[in-house]
Amino acid sequence: MSLYCLLGVRPVARRHYLCPLLVAVAACQTDSFDDSCMQGGFCTPVMDQTSPSFLQLNMGLVKDISCPESPVDLDMFRAEFGWETMAAVPYAYWLHHTCGKLASTQSCGHMSAWYWFSPRHTNNVGCERKIWYQLEPPNNDTFHGVVKHSVLLGNPPANWEPPPHKEHYRQSSISWSQLHPKGPSIMILNNFRYVVRGGDAFHDFWMDAYDFPLLDQVLSAVQETCPDVNVLYHRDFFDEIKLEEHDIDKHGVVKKTPFGEIVAELPARAAPFPGNRTDWQWLQRYPFVSGTLGAFKHHELPSDEYNAFLMSAMSHHKCFISVQGGLQASSAWFGGKHVILNSEPGSQMELDYHFYERGEPKFAGGEFTKVLQRSALVQTVREQLLANACQACTLS
Repeated sequence: MSLYCLLGVRPVARRHYLCPLLVAVAACQTDSFDDSCMQGGFCTPVMDQTSPSFLQLNMGLVKDISCPESPVDLDMFRAEFGWETMAAVPYAYWLHHTCGKLASTQSCGHMSAWYWFSPRHTNNVGCERKIWYQLEPPNNDTFHGVVKHSVLLGNPPANWEPPPHKEHYRQSSISWSQLHPKGPSIMILNNFRYVVRGGDAFHDFWMDAYDFPLLDQVLSAVQETCPDVNVLYHRDFFDEIKLEEHDIDKHGVVKKTPFGEIVAELPARAAPFPGNRTDWQWLQRYPFVSGTLGAFKHHELPSDEYNAFLMSAMSHHKCFISVQGGLQASSAWFGGKHVILNSEPGSQMELDYHFYERGEPKFAGGEFTKVLQRSALVQTVREQLLANACQACTLS
């Protein structure tokens, strides 16, 4: 049985994967060979990680894992940014911390901040990332034995070790207390990417985003409940600091992010706030909100410090309001309480694998509450973050 079929990495329908009989049974919510669990030769990706069948299969993948005898010059991870932070970086830290065998690392894009423990790191800014399962075997959906599905399910292999990012970046020279000297602070992580899917199965759409009037409703609830609260608002601002050259295509502006990802943004005429305003412009009406773009410029940081800057901000916060995606997953490495909007079609993997309940708590602890309906977001924020005058959100 090949590793690729065992892990179900070849999608043949949106939520089903072609698997042999043994794997299909392991993926079903049963420990017996129950034909009623089979679906025409396919198995569902939602596995019960407590099932003896699943645990036996997973242990079979990692039972021979041991530290290498010689120092390792780790190869570059070429898939999406979020997966790199969840798979490649913990593997590199295992080589460094447990084995003492990490000689060097390299990344696609400016990722040195995530590999802060590496003896020598190289940023390759001319490369391009791909969707993980589109990589050539043996690198599709697995990286040196670290499997995408096992991380999502909160059952990572023995060579996966969480780096202490929070502890490291709390000692950063960027002092967030200078920006928020009093009271609690909540970090909002937003995303206005326009996803070009194409084909019959998907259509072009905005991913989960805090636009108008949802962002105003959240900020009004925060201000009414916790008058002394500060909010640090972030969304990727690579276009403002011009990290890379960009090209124009029919979908708008295609840019390369600091992480090496290619994304499409709609032209300025599609700005999501009234009066054709951007989010940065719109937020000027809220004096208790600071933007990461302004803070980045305030500290006069070079563009290649983008990730270190953002990780430092996250390390001092305990409360996050975010949207599904790689940016949200990166914030999970800093613990705390998270409210996550995950309501759009096509962004269901985290839900299918119970990632918020099982996977993310393995990063740095933390509590993660998913919101499946936009109409439920404000009430969930009130219940999870704003109770007791936002005492859970004091800066650290």
